[in-house]
Amino acid sequence: MNPAVVIERAALIVACAVAAVVALATIFERGLWEDEAFNLTVPINLAAGLGYSSDGTLSGSLVTAFDPRISTGPIVLLPIAAAVLVGADPVIAGRVIAVVFFAALVALTALLGRKVGGAWGAVAAVAMLAVFDGSQSLSPIHAPSDILGEVPAGALLAGAALLLPRRPRAAALLIGLAALAKTISLLAAPALFAVLFVVASDRTIVRRVVRAAAVTALTAVPVVIWEVVIFGSLGPARYIDHLRSSVAFIRTGGQQGYATAVGDKVGALFSAWHSPWQVVAIVTLVLIGVVIAVVVARIRRDGRIGLRVLARNDVALVLLFAAVGLFAFLGWWMTAQHTPAWVRHPAPGLLAFAPVIVAFAIGRIHTVLRGRSSPVRLAAAVTSIALFLGAVVMGVGAVRTAFEPTGWSLATQRGAAAQIAEVGAEQIATSWGRVVGPIVLSGAHVALLDAPAENIIDAWRLTRDGTGSGCHRIDLGAGYTLCPPDAVSR
Repeated sequence: MNPAVVIERAALIVACAVAAVVALATIFERGLWEDEAFNLTVPINLAAGLGYSSDGTLSGSLVTAFDPRISTGPIVLLPIAAAVLVGADPVIAGRVIAVVFFAALVALTALLGRKVGGAWGAVAAVAMLAVFDGSQSLSPIHAPSDILGEVPAGALLAGAALLLPRRPRAAALLIGLAALAKTISLLAAPALFAVLFVVASDRTIVRRVVRAAAVTALTAVPVVIWEVVIFGSLGPARYIDHLRSSVAFIRTGGQQGYATAVGDKVGALFSAWHSPWQVVAIVTLVLIGVVIAVVVARIRRDGRIGLRVLARNDVALVLLFAAVGLFAFLGWWMTAQHTPAWVRHPAPGLLAFAPVIVAFAIGRIHTVLRGRSSPVRLAAAVTSIALFLGAVVMGVGAVRTAFEPTGWSLATQRGAAAQIAEVGAEQIATSWGRVVGPIVLSGAHVALLDAPAENIIDAWRLTRDGTGSGCHRIDLGAGYTLCPPDAVSR
Protein backbone atom coordinates (compact mmCIF):
# COMPACT_ATOMS: atom_id res chain seq x y z
CA MET A 1 0.00 0.00 0.00
CA ASN A 2 1.14 3.54 -0.75
CA PRO A 3 2.82 5.01 2.38
CA ALA A 4 0.96 8.28 1.87
CA VAL A 5 -2.37 6.43 2.00
CA VAL A 6 -1.28 4.62 5.18
CA ILE A 7 -0.41 7.94 6.83
CA GLU A 8 -3.70 9.50 5.77
CA ARG A 9 -5.74 6.59 7.14
CA ALA A 10 -3.74 6.51 10.36
CA ALA A 11 -4.33 10.24 10.84
CA LEU A 12 -8.07 9.78 10.30
CA ILE A 13 -8.15 6.91 12.79
CA VAL A 14 -6.34 9.03 15.38
CA ALA A 15 -8.74 11.94 14.85
CA CYS A 16 -11.74 9.62 15.22
CA ALA A 17 -10.19 8.02 18.31
CA VAL A 18 -9.76 11.43 19.96
CA ALA A 19 -13.38 12.27 19.12
CA ALA A 20 -14.52 8.93 20.58
CA VAL A 21 -12.57 9.44 23.81
CA VAL A 22 -13.93 12.97 24.22
CA ALA A 23 -17.48 11.68 23.76
CA LEU A 24 -17.37 8.43 25.73
CA ALA A 25 -15.26 9.57 28.70
CA THR A 26 -18.11 11.64 30.13
CA ILE A 27 -21.12 9.32 29.88
CA PHE A 28 -20.87 7.46 33.18
CA GLU A 29 -18.78 9.64 35.46
CA ARG A 30 -19.44 13.34 34.89
CA GLY A 31 -22.16 14.89 37.01
CA LEU A 32 -25.51 15.90 35.56
CA TRP A 33 -25.44 19.67 35.20
CA GLU A 34 -28.56 21.81 35.43
CA ASP A 35 -29.43 22.22 31.74
CA GLU A 36 -29.14 18.48 31.19
CA ALA A 37 -31.28 17.81 34.25
CA PHE A 38 -33.90 20.35 33.16
CA ASN A 39 -34.08 18.76 29.71
CA LEU A 40 -34.47 15.32 31.28
CA THR A 41 -37.63 16.39 33.10
CA VAL A 42 -39.46 16.17 29.75
CA PRO A 43 -38.76 12.47 28.98
CA ILE A 44 -39.21 11.57 32.66
CA ASN A 45 -42.59 13.31 32.83
CA LEU A 46 -43.63 11.86 29.48
CA ALA A 47 -42.79 8.35 30.65
CA ALA A 48 -44.73 9.06 33.88
CA GLY A 49 -47.88 9.91 31.93
CA LEU A 50 -47.67 13.69 32.32
CA GLY A 51 -47.37 14.37 28.61
CA TYR A 52 -44.63 16.30 26.84
CA SER A 53 -43.98 18.60 29.77
CA SER A 54 -41.14 19.93 31.88
CA ASP A 55 -41.16 20.76 35.58
CA GLY A 56 -41.46 24.40 34.53
CA THR A 57 -38.47 25.19 36.73
CA LEU A 58 -37.60 28.35 34.80
CA SER A 59 -41.17 29.42 34.08
CA GLY A 60 -43.11 29.34 37.33
CA SER A 61 -42.02 25.96 38.75
CA LEU A 62 -45.20 24.08 37.86
CA VAL A 63 -45.37 21.20 35.38
CA THR A 64 -45.58 22.98 32.02
CA ALA A 65 -46.70 21.34 28.78
CA PHE A 66 -44.42 22.08 25.80
CA ASP A 67 -42.36 24.46 27.90
CA PRO A 68 -40.71 27.05 25.58
CA ARG A 69 -37.78 27.24 28.01
CA ILE A 70 -36.82 23.71 26.98
CA SER A 71 -34.90 24.71 23.87
CA THR A 72 -33.72 21.16 23.19
CA GLY A 73 -36.42 19.71 20.98
CA PRO A 74 -38.38 16.49 20.45
CA ILE A 75 -35.88 14.99 18.00
CA VAL A 76 -33.62 14.53 21.03
CA LEU A 77 -36.08 14.17 23.91
CA LEU A 78 -38.61 11.74 22.41
CA PRO A 79 -36.04 8.94 21.87
CA ILE A 80 -34.88 9.45 25.45
CA ALA A 81 -38.49 9.20 26.65
CA ALA A 82 -38.90 5.94 24.73
CA ALA A 83 -35.79 4.55 26.44
CA VAL A 84 -36.99 5.68 29.88
CA LEU A 85 -40.40 4.13 29.21
CA VAL A 86 -38.82 0.69 28.78
CA GLY A 87 -36.81 1.06 31.99
CA ALA A 88 -33.52 2.64 30.93
CA ASP A 89 -31.70 4.98 33.26
CA PRO A 90 -32.57 8.52 32.08
CA VAL A 91 -29.04 9.92 32.31
CA ILE A 92 -27.30 7.04 30.58
CA ALA A 93 -30.02 6.76 27.94
CA GLY A 94 -29.90 10.47 27.25
CA ARG A 95 -26.14 10.58 26.98
CA VAL A 96 -25.91 7.48 24.81
CA ILE A 97 -28.46 8.99 22.41
CA ALA A 98 -26.44 12.22 22.39
CA VAL A 99 -23.28 10.26 21.55
CA VAL A 100 -25.10 8.48 18.71
CA PHE A 101 -25.88 11.89 17.23
CA PHE A 102 -22.26 12.90 17.72
CA ALA A 103 -21.07 9.73 15.96
CA ALA A 104 -23.36 10.63 13.06
CA LEU A 105 -21.91 14.15 13.04
CA VAL A 106 -18.36 12.76 12.92
CA ALA A 107 -19.19 10.33 10.11
CA LEU A 108 -21.05 12.90 8.02
CA THR A 109 -18.35 15.50 8.59
CA ALA A 110 -15.68 13.02 7.48
CA LEU A 111 -17.62 12.38 4.27
CA LEU A 112 -18.04 16.11 3.68
CA GLY A 113 -14.38 16.74 4.42
CA ARG A 114 -13.31 14.06 1.96
CA LYS A 115 -15.70 15.44 -0.66
CA VAL A 116 -14.29 18.97 -0.54
CA GLY A 117 -10.71 18.35 0.57
CA GLY A 118 -9.72 14.75 -0.07
CA ALA A 119 -8.31 12.42 2.57
CA TRP A 120 -6.61 15.17 4.55
CA GLY A 121 -9.79 17.21 4.36
CA ALA A 122 -11.60 14.36 6.14
CA VAL A 123 -8.91 14.28 8.82
CA ALA A 124 -9.12 18.03 9.33
CA ALA A 125 -12.93 18.00 9.53
CA VAL A 126 -13.02 15.27 12.17
CA ALA A 127 -10.20 16.91 14.11
CA MET A 128 -12.24 20.12 14.26
CA LEU A 129 -15.04 18.26 16.05
CA ALA A 130 -12.64 16.42 18.35
CA VAL A 131 -11.00 19.61 19.64
CA PHE A 132 -14.11 21.78 19.92
CA ASP A 133 -14.33 23.20 23.44
CA GLY A 134 -17.72 24.64 24.31
CA SER A 135 -17.17 24.54 28.07
CA GLN A 136 -15.69 28.03 28.53
CA SER A 137 -18.85 29.88 29.55
CA LEU A 138 -21.71 29.87 32.06
CA SER A 139 -23.84 28.00 29.53
CA PRO A 140 -21.45 25.33 28.30
CA ILE A 141 -21.33 22.23 26.21
CA HIS A 142 -19.14 20.20 28.53
CA ALA A 143 -18.92 17.24 26.15
CA PRO A 144 -20.63 15.73 23.08
CA SER A 145 -22.51 13.43 25.47
CA ASP A 146 -24.36 16.33 27.09
CA ILE A 147 -28.14 15.98 26.86
CA LEU A 148 -28.51 19.08 24.72
CA GLY A 149 -29.77 19.84 21.22
CA GLU A 150 -26.74 21.57 19.68
CA VAL A 151 -24.78 18.49 18.59
CA PRO A 152 -27.83 16.62 17.21
CA ALA A 153 -28.80 19.75 15.29
CA GLY A 154 -25.27 19.96 13.91
CA ALA A 155 -25.46 16.33 12.76
CA LEU A 156 -28.71 16.95 10.91
CA LEU A 157 -27.31 20.10 9.27
CA ALA A 158 -24.22 18.15 8.17
CA GLY A 159 -26.54 15.55 6.67
CA ALA A 160 -28.34 18.33 4.83
CA ALA A 161 -25.03 19.57 3.41
CA LEU A 162 -24.15 16.10 2.15
CA LEU A 163 -27.54 15.55 0.49
CA LEU A 164 -27.98 19.04 -0.91
CA PRO A 165 -26.31 18.75 -4.35
CA ARG A 166 -28.38 15.71 -5.38
CA ARG A 167 -31.40 15.68 -3.06
CA PRO A 168 -32.26 19.27 -2.14
CA ARG A 169 -35.75 18.42 -0.89
CA ALA A 170 -34.36 15.85 1.53
CA ALA A 171 -31.81 18.43 2.64
CA ALA A 172 -34.60 20.92 3.32
CA LEU A 173 -36.45 18.39 5.46
CA LEU A 174 -33.27 17.66 7.42
CA ILE A 175 -32.90 21.35 8.19
CA GLY A 176 -36.48 21.30 9.48
CA LEU A 177 -35.66 18.28 11.66
CA ALA A 178 -32.57 20.09 12.92
CA ALA A 179 -34.88 22.90 14.02
CA LEU A 180 -36.73 20.32 16.13
CA ALA A 181 -33.43 19.63 17.88
CA LYS A 182 -32.57 23.33 18.20
CA THR A 183 -34.77 26.06 16.75
CA ILE A 184 -31.81 28.23 15.79
CA SER A 185 -31.02 25.67 13.06
CA LEU A 186 -33.50 27.47 10.82
CA LEU A 187 -30.68 29.96 10.20
CA ALA A 188 -29.44 27.39 7.66
CA ALA A 189 -32.48 28.08 5.46
CA PRO A 190 -30.94 31.18 3.79
CA ALA A 191 -27.91 29.08 2.84
CA LEU A 192 -30.20 26.48 1.32
CA PHE A 193 -32.01 29.19 -0.63
CA ALA A 194 -28.71 30.56 -1.95
CA VAL A 195 -27.65 27.16 -3.29
CA LEU A 196 -31.06 26.44 -4.80
CA PHE A 197 -31.00 29.82 -6.50
CA VAL A 198 -27.66 28.92 -8.06
CA VAL A 199 -28.75 25.52 -9.34
CA ALA A 200 -32.14 26.64 -10.66
CA SER A 201 -32.28 26.26 -14.44
CA ASP A 202 -34.69 29.17 -15.02
CA ARG A 203 -33.28 32.13 -16.86
CA THR A 204 -35.17 34.91 -15.07
CA ILE A 205 -34.34 35.97 -11.54
CA VAL A 206 -37.99 35.88 -10.48
CA ARG A 207 -38.40 32.27 -11.53
CA ARG A 208 -35.17 31.33 -9.82
CA VAL A 209 -36.39 32.96 -6.62
CA VAL A 210 -39.76 31.20 -6.80
CA ARG A 211 -38.22 27.79 -7.48
CA ALA A 212 -35.63 28.17 -4.71
CA ALA A 213 -38.23 29.46 -2.25
CA ALA A 214 -40.57 26.53 -2.98
CA VAL A 215 -37.96 23.97 -1.96
CA THR A 216 -36.67 26.06 0.95
CA ALA A 217 -40.24 26.18 2.31
CA LEU A 218 -39.97 22.43 2.95
CA THR A 219 -37.77 23.26 5.94
CA ALA A 220 -40.97 24.36 7.67
CA VAL A 221 -42.75 21.01 7.22
CA PRO A 222 -41.36 19.21 10.33
CA VAL A 223 -41.82 22.37 12.40
CA VAL A 224 -45.43 22.81 11.26
CA ILE A 225 -46.22 19.16 12.01
CA TRP A 226 -44.86 19.57 15.54
CA GLU A 227 -46.81 22.79 16.01
CA VAL A 228 -49.99 20.96 14.95
CA VAL A 229 -49.26 18.35 17.63
CA ILE A 230 -48.86 21.13 20.20
CA PHE A 231 -52.05 22.85 19.05
CA GLY A 232 -54.01 19.59 19.30
CA SER A 233 -52.65 18.97 22.80
CA LEU A 234 -53.16 22.47 24.23
CA GLY A 235 -56.21 23.78 22.41
CA PRO A 236 -56.56 27.25 20.82
CA ALA A 237 -56.34 29.49 23.91
CA ARG A 238 -53.39 27.74 25.56
CA TYR A 239 -51.65 27.39 22.21
CA ILE A 240 -51.75 31.15 21.66
CA ASP A 241 -50.17 31.68 25.09
CA HIS A 242 -47.57 29.05 24.24
CA LEU A 243 -46.83 30.75 20.92
CA ARG A 244 -46.35 34.13 22.59
CA SER A 245 -44.00 32.63 25.16
CA SER A 246 -42.05 30.82 22.44
CA VAL A 247 -41.62 33.99 20.38
CA ALA A 248 -40.49 35.92 23.45
CA PHE A 249 -37.98 33.18 24.31
CA ILE A 250 -36.56 33.08 20.78
CA ARG A 251 -36.27 36.86 20.58
CA THR A 252 -34.40 37.13 23.89
CA GLY A 253 -32.52 33.85 23.74
CA GLY A 254 -33.87 33.18 27.21
CA GLN A 255 -31.46 35.73 28.65
CA GLN A 256 -31.92 39.23 30.01
CA GLY A 257 -29.62 42.09 30.93
CA TYR A 258 -26.83 41.34 28.45
CA ALA A 259 -25.16 43.87 26.14
CA THR A 260 -22.25 41.95 24.66
CA ALA A 261 -19.67 43.49 22.35
CA VAL A 262 -18.66 41.82 19.11
CA GLY A 263 -15.07 41.60 20.33
CA ASP A 264 -16.12 39.50 23.30
CA LYS A 265 -17.81 37.01 21.01
CA VAL A 266 -14.87 36.86 18.64
CA GLY A 267 -12.68 36.08 21.64
CA ALA A 268 -15.08 33.38 22.81
CA LEU A 269 -15.09 31.85 19.33
CA PHE A 270 -11.29 31.74 19.07
CA SER A 271 -11.05 30.32 22.61
CA ALA A 272 -13.23 27.30 21.81
CA TRP A 273 -10.57 24.97 20.38
CA HIS A 274 -8.27 23.83 23.22
CA SER A 275 -5.53 26.22 22.15
CA PRO A 276 -4.49 29.84 22.84
CA TRP A 277 -6.89 32.13 21.04
CA GLN A 278 -4.02 33.98 19.36
CA VAL A 279 -2.87 30.77 17.66
CA VAL A 280 -6.41 29.96 16.54
CA ALA A 281 -6.81 33.48 15.16
CA ILE A 282 -3.62 33.17 13.10
CA VAL A 283 -4.59 29.73 11.76
CA THR A 284 -8.04 31.04 10.88
CA LEU A 285 -6.56 33.91 8.90
CA VAL A 286 -4.25 31.51 7.06
CA LEU A 287 -7.10 29.18 6.13
CA ILE A 288 -9.35 32.04 5.04
CA GLY A 289 -6.48 33.32 2.93
CA VAL A 290 -6.13 29.92 1.27
CA VAL A 291 -9.84 29.81 0.41
CA ILE A 292 -9.77 33.34 -1.01
CA ALA A 293 -6.64 32.55 -3.03
CA VAL A 294 -8.30 29.46 -4.54
CA VAL A 295 -11.42 31.41 -5.51
CA VAL A 296 -9.36 34.26 -7.02
CA ALA A 297 -7.19 31.80 -8.97
CA ARG A 298 -10.31 30.14 -10.36
CA ILE A 299 -11.75 33.49 -11.44
CA ARG A 300 -8.48 34.47 -13.15
CA ARG A 301 -8.35 31.16 -14.95
CA ASP A 302 -11.96 31.09 -16.15
CA GLY A 303 -12.62 34.81 -16.31
CA ARG A 304 -15.55 34.47 -13.92
CA ILE A 305 -17.42 31.80 -11.99
CA GLY A 306 -20.82 31.61 -13.63
CA LEU A 307 -23.94 30.13 -12.10
CA ARG A 308 -23.95 27.29 -14.60
CA VAL A 309 -20.41 26.31 -13.61
CA LEU A 310 -21.36 26.31 -9.92
CA ALA A 311 -24.55 24.35 -10.58
CA ARG A 312 -22.53 21.51 -12.11
CA ASN A 313 -19.95 21.39 -9.31
CA ASP A 314 -21.06 19.50 -6.20
CA VAL A 315 -18.02 20.64 -4.22
CA ALA A 316 -18.74 24.27 -5.02
CA LEU A 317 -22.36 23.88 -3.94
CA VAL A 318 -21.40 22.26 -0.63
CA LEU A 319 -18.87 25.02 0.00
CA LEU A 320 -21.42 27.70 -0.84
CA PHE A 321 -23.94 26.14 1.53
CA ALA A 322 -21.35 25.85 4.31
CA ALA A 323 -20.02 29.38 3.81
CA VAL A 324 -23.42 31.07 3.76
CA GLY A 325 -24.63 28.89 6.63
CA LEU A 326 -21.61 29.66 8.79
CA PHE A 327 -21.95 33.36 7.99
CA ALA A 328 -25.64 33.26 9.00
CA PHE A 329 -24.99 31.61 12.38
CA LEU A 330 -21.94 33.66 13.30
CA GLY A 331 -23.36 36.85 11.83
CA TRP A 332 -26.54 36.53 13.88
CA TRP A 333 -24.61 35.74 17.05
CA MET A 334 -22.06 38.51 16.60
CA THR A 335 -24.67 41.19 15.92
CA ALA A 336 -27.23 40.06 18.50
CA GLN A 337 -25.88 42.13 21.37
CA HIS A 338 -28.55 40.85 23.78
CA THR A 339 -27.08 37.32 23.60
CA PRO A 340 -24.10 36.46 25.84
CA ALA A 341 -20.65 35.47 24.55
CA TRP A 342 -21.56 31.79 24.78
CA VAL A 343 -20.26 29.77 21.84
CA ARG A 344 -23.06 27.30 22.53
CA HIS A 345 -25.51 29.64 20.77
CA PRO A 346 -24.08 29.33 17.22
CA ALA A 347 -22.78 25.78 17.87
CA PRO A 348 -25.13 23.89 15.47
CA GLY A 349 -23.91 25.88 12.48
CA LEU A 350 -20.34 26.04 13.75
CA LEU A 351 -20.10 22.25 14.15
CA ALA A 352 -21.77 21.50 10.82
CA PHE A 353 -20.19 24.12 8.56
CA ALA A 354 -16.81 25.25 9.92
CA PRO A 355 -15.19 21.81 9.40
CA VAL A 356 -16.22 21.92 5.72
CA ILE A 357 -14.44 25.22 5.13
CA VAL A 358 -11.36 24.04 7.03
CA ALA A 359 -11.33 20.73 5.14
CA PHE A 360 -11.35 22.54 1.80
CA ALA A 361 -8.47 24.80 2.83
CA ILE A 362 -6.41 21.90 4.18
CA GLY A 363 -7.10 19.94 1.01
CA ARG A 364 -5.79 22.80 -1.11
CA ILE A 365 -2.68 23.13 1.05
CA HIS A 366 -2.04 19.41 0.59
CA THR A 367 -2.47 19.79 -3.18
CA VAL A 368 0.01 22.67 -3.31
CA LEU A 369 2.40 20.62 -1.20
CA ARG A 370 2.66 18.21 -4.13
CA GLY A 371 3.29 21.00 -6.67
CA ARG A 372 6.45 21.51 -8.69
CA SER A 373 7.58 24.91 -7.45
CA SER A 374 10.16 24.45 -4.70
CA PRO A 375 9.45 27.72 -2.80
CA VAL A 376 5.72 27.05 -2.89
CA ARG A 377 6.24 23.47 -1.77
CA LEU A 378 8.44 24.64 1.11
CA ALA A 379 5.89 27.22 2.28
CA ALA A 380 3.08 24.68 2.04
CA ALA A 381 5.13 22.08 3.90
CA VAL A 382 5.91 24.48 6.74
CA THR A 383 2.25 25.47 6.96
CA SER A 384 1.12 21.86 6.90
CA ILE A 385 3.55 20.81 9.64
CA ALA A 386 2.53 23.76 11.82
CA LEU A 387 -1.14 22.90 11.43
CA PHE A 388 -0.43 19.24 12.23
CA LEU A 389 1.49 20.08 15.41
CA GLY A 390 -1.24 22.49 16.44
CA ALA A 391 -3.86 19.78 15.95
CA VAL A 392 -1.83 17.39 18.11
CA VAL A 393 -1.60 19.94 20.92
CA MET A 394 -5.33 20.66 20.74
CA GLY A 395 -6.11 16.93 20.64
CA VAL A 396 -4.10 16.32 23.81
CA GLY A 397 -5.91 19.20 25.49
CA ALA A 398 -9.29 17.82 24.44
CA VAL A 399 -8.56 14.36 25.85
CA ARG A 400 -7.20 15.79 29.10
CA THR A 401 -10.25 18.01 29.55
CA ALA A 402 -12.59 15.06 28.97
CA PHE A 403 -11.26 13.39 32.12
CA GLU A 404 -11.20 16.47 34.32
CA PRO A 405 -13.92 16.68 37.00
CA THR A 406 -16.42 19.52 36.65
CA GLY A 407 -18.00 19.51 40.10
CA TRP A 408 -19.95 16.66 41.66
CA SER A 409 -19.57 13.27 40.04
CA LEU A 410 -22.62 11.38 38.85
CA ALA A 411 -22.07 8.84 41.63
CA THR A 412 -22.15 11.62 44.25
CA GLN A 413 -25.36 12.96 42.76
CA ARG A 414 -26.96 9.53 42.73
CA GLY A 415 -26.12 9.05 46.40
CA ALA A 416 -27.69 12.41 47.24
CA ALA A 417 -30.70 11.57 45.07
CA ALA A 418 -31.25 8.36 47.06
CA GLN A 419 -31.26 10.39 50.30
CA ILE A 420 -33.69 12.91 48.80
CA ALA A 421 -36.00 10.14 47.56
CA GLU A 422 -36.27 8.70 51.09
CA VAL A 423 -38.33 11.68 52.30
CA GLY A 424 -40.93 11.11 49.58
CA ALA A 425 -41.22 14.77 48.54
CA GLU A 426 -43.17 15.37 45.32
CA GLN A 427 -41.73 18.83 44.72
CA ILE A 428 -38.48 20.38 45.92
CA ALA A 429 -37.48 24.05 45.58
CA THR A 430 -33.85 25.08 45.37
CA SER A 431 -31.54 27.56 43.67
CA TRP A 432 -30.64 27.13 40.00
CA GLY A 433 -27.37 25.25 39.65
CA ARG A 434 -25.82 21.80 39.94
CA VAL A 435 -28.12 20.88 42.83
CA VAL A 436 -30.97 20.63 40.27
CA GLY A 437 -29.46 17.34 39.04
CA PRO A 438 -29.83 15.32 42.26
CA ILE A 439 -33.45 16.46 42.64
CA VAL A 440 -34.34 15.30 39.14
CA LEU A 441 -32.54 11.99 39.75
CA SER A 442 -34.56 11.53 42.96
CA GLY A 443 -37.85 11.51 41.04
CA ALA A 444 -39.17 14.73 42.59
CA HIS A 445 -40.26 17.74 40.57
CA VAL A 446 -37.72 20.56 40.77
CA ALA A 447 -38.77 24.16 41.49
CA LEU A 448 -36.96 27.38 42.28
CA LEU A 449 -37.00 29.19 45.59
CA ASP A 450 -37.94 32.44 43.86
CA ALA A 451 -41.00 30.94 42.16
CA PRO A 452 -44.45 32.41 42.99
CA ALA A 453 -45.25 31.43 46.57
CA GLU A 454 -48.50 29.71 45.63
CA ASN A 455 -46.66 27.45 43.20
CA ILE A 456 -44.28 26.04 45.82
CA ILE A 457 -46.45 26.17 48.94
CA ASP A 458 -46.11 22.40 49.46
CA ALA A 459 -42.53 22.12 48.20
CA TRP A 460 -39.63 20.98 50.34
CA ARG A 461 -36.55 23.25 50.35
CA LEU A 462 -33.04 22.08 49.45
CA THR A 463 -30.66 24.81 50.62
CA ARG A 464 -27.30 25.27 52.27
CA ASP A 465 -27.38 25.08 56.07
CA GLY A 466 -31.16 25.05 56.38
CA THR A 467 -32.46 24.46 59.90
CA GLY A 468 -35.75 23.51 61.43
CA SER A 469 -37.85 20.56 62.50
CA GLY A 470 -37.66 17.58 60.14
CA CYS A 471 -34.64 18.77 58.13
CA HIS A 472 -32.29 16.19 56.59
CA ARG A 473 -28.61 16.63 55.86
CA ILE A 474 -27.81 15.72 52.22
CA ASP A 475 -24.35 14.45 51.29
CA LEU A 476 -23.48 17.01 48.65
CA GLY A 477 -20.88 18.87 50.64
CA ALA A 478 -21.13 22.56 51.56
CA GLY A 479 -23.85 21.78 54.12
CA TYR A 480 -26.88 21.08 51.91
CA THR A 481 -30.05 20.41 53.87
CA LEU A 482 -33.53 19.27 52.79
CA CYS A 483 -36.30 20.78 54.88
CA PRO A 484 -40.09 20.31 54.83
CA PRO A 485 -42.36 23.20 53.78
CA ASP A 486 -43.21 24.24 57.32
CA ALA A 487 -39.61 24.27 58.59
CA VAL A 488 -37.85 27.55 59.39
CA SER A 489 -34.89 27.81 56.97
CA ARG A 490 -32.13 30.33 56.58
